[in-house]
Parts: sequence; C-alpha cells; structure tokens
Amino acid sequence: MERVTLDGTRTFFEACEKAKTRVVMVGTSATAYGALADNPLPLFEGSPLRATQDFTYAWHKRLQEELCYDFARRNPEPALIVARPAAVMGPNMNNWMSRLLEQSSLWRRWDITLRSSSSTRKTWSV
Repeated sequence: MERVTLDGTRTFFEACEKAKTRVVMVGTSATAYGALADNPLPLFEGSPLRATQDFTYAWHKRLQEELCYDFARRNPEPALIVARPAAVMGPNMNNWMSRLLEQSSLWRRWDITLRSSSSTRKTWSV
C-alpha cells in the first residue's frame, strides 16, 4: 500500500512538475482525519489530519496529503485540489461499503443494523 499510495504520488508529482501542469488534483480519503474520539463534530475541511499508524490506510492517506502540501510549497503556480471522498451509508444503500459490512464478520462485535437495497435488515450484536 505504501508503494502505491506514497511512491505513486511522488511519481505523479514529478510528472506534473516536468509537464508544468496548471491544475493538479489528488484523491486521498476522509480517513486522513483519523477516527479519534476527540475529533470535533462535525469535521470540516480545515480540521487537522490526525490519522495514526494504527490504521495503515488512513496513515498513508495522511502522509499522501503531506506530500501534496510539500508539492504546493515547491510549486506555487499550479492549482492543487485535494479531494477527500468518504463512504456514504444509510438506508437502502448498495455500495462497496454496505456490501463489505454485510459480508464481514469483523463488524459483528458492535451493534450494527444495515438495510440492503432489497430492504432486508441485518443486525449484529455482541
């Protein structure tokens, strides 16, 4: 994951520098904020990125954003857009996250109720 996320981002930025790109867009993840109990609610775009090494994916996304801001400091001309998509959950959702939760035994340690697109309810409890 580190090779793809971090080394890939470095390679991408090198290519952008050589091509003198005017707009650079990088997709990271809302997980870069870190899932911490003391996060402000709601989180806003300017909230500090506090993901820790406990969750490798989120940690790499945080480091990826640091690479973005390093790139912007070295290259003030191109516009830098950093997008932090998040998984959307709710009743009748049928996306990659809802399917993962429906299939995963990892989530059975919490009380989670999911409603799939077929309106069937699944509840797991400890």
